[in-house]
Amino acid sequence: MAGASGDIPKIKSLIAKALSPTGKEWKIPLLKGLTQSLRNNNTDRSALAEERELLLNSSLKNPEPAARRSAMDLLGVLGLPESENTVRAIGEAVLNAKNPGLDEEKRSESIRLLALDGARKHTEIFRELFRPTEPVTVQSAALNALNSIPDSTVSIFLVDKWPGLTPGLKEQAIGTFMGKEPRISILLDALEKDIIDPSVISWPRRVSLMANANEKLRARARKLLSVNSGSQQEVMKAYQDVMTLTSSADKGRLVFAQHCAVCHQIGGKNGISYGPDLATIRNRRPESIMADILDPNLSIADGYDIWNIELKSGEALQGLIATETPSAITIRNYGGVETVVARSDIQALKAMETSVMTAGFDQLIDKQQMADLLAYLRQP
Repeated sequence: MAGASGDIPKIKSLIAKALSPTGKEWKIPLLKGLTQSLRNNNTDRSALAEERELLLNSSLKNPEPAARRSAMDLLGVLGLPESENTVRAIGEAVLNAKNPGLDEEKRSESIRLLALDGARKHTEIFRELFRPTEPVTVQSAALNALNSIPDSTVSIFLVDKWPGLTPGLKEQAIGTFMGKEPRISILLDALEKDIIDPSVISWPRRVSLMANANEKLRARARKLLSVNSGSQQEVMKAYQDVMTLTSSADKGRLVFAQHCAVCHQIGGKNGISYGPDLATIRNRRPESIMADILDPNLSIADGYDIWNIELKSGEALQGLIATETPSAITIRNYGGVETVVARSDIQALKAMETSVMTAGFDQLIDKQQMADLLAYLRQP
């Protein structure tokens, strides 16, 4: 796929093919591939003025929603064209986004276009549209737009609005706090003040917060999200009667799907390959399996400790080392997402000596769910 500035003719050709009226079955993947390829390079946008205009027209007028979205994604990389057509489109997008009589999809697409024009310029519109009287799809688009502002605007706004957020939006809202230290700090402040309940933070995000590279944030997260009922020994003692409960492997499958499948598979199936494949523990004693679930640091499987990578750019990454080559390291993060890091970009590399799964699972499932999960994990 094209990528560098010297590939302008090839990029022009690929965009023309992707926007041609024929070949519907492959033009959307082509647009997505271009978007991914051009995301991290210094392509000369001025040399693609005509193509950006074509992409804008496609994002507004293509009859296929998926094609409109893909064209807008590529515009997000290349930038809107500097033309009267853009000025006119932005003016219409302002009216459309605010119009409750329009189709939700049209309003959401208008919000996305305004975000491409500069989310900070249209902040007040996004704030106005993020309210319970608006359709969830419109609120979701407005939240995405606010999230694209690089500072902590969205975090401060969400903490203020949190009591009025519906359950369907809370998951998306929590996601906006992740990844940036100032936003994480605001989230932890809200947890400490009981504005946000820890129960809305999913297990993978708990793991991420409690394994943060920033020592102060990591300590705060572990204090707020790990076991509150005493020591690990006390938790283990409290859970011993799990062994006497009647269990259901079928119900355990549901527990696995909700809490475990985001990081684990069983026999290479039914989940994401991030942590160890749990088929390997099938023949272990249930007490031993439960101990590792409740206190994962008791037994860190070889190759599954978290690494912290400090880059020369000042950024930091955490995750498993999936593969290594003489020139690069591939980091696998939660959800199976992989990032290739050139060794020449690495300032420091250190194992954090902690499991990718942290303690506190007892806060997410009760004793009956634990019994059912054990039955599912141990079935032939």
